[in-house]
Amino acid sequence: DGQNGRAIYVSNDGGQNISWSIDLEMQIIRVNPTTPQQACALSWMSPQLHCTQDGGTSWSDLSPPNLDPPHATLVRAFTWAADGAIWAVAYPGVIRHPPL
Repeated sequence: DGQNGRAIYVSNDGGQNISWSIDLEMQIIRVNPTTPQQACALSWMSPQLHCTQDGGTSWSDLSPPNLDPPHATLVRAFTWAADGAIWAVAYPGVIRHPPL
């Protein structure tokens, strides 16, 4: 079980069995519509954007660097582009991450 009650769990059999994937305080989770093994999770409470390429087995921190010190760069929303890139609306600005 996740320590903060907001863990991400994974099932490979339609929900019959679930396993813990990562303990992140995330509010938005999106799966890449063209590559279902890829997903990203976004926190509104911190500048955290984490993504997986392997269906949740491992996660990478793709959080943007702080562009406006001393304030953190906060990603507010994101979507997948047709080429697999990630476009994010952030404060300040728009961010494009190349395909995973």
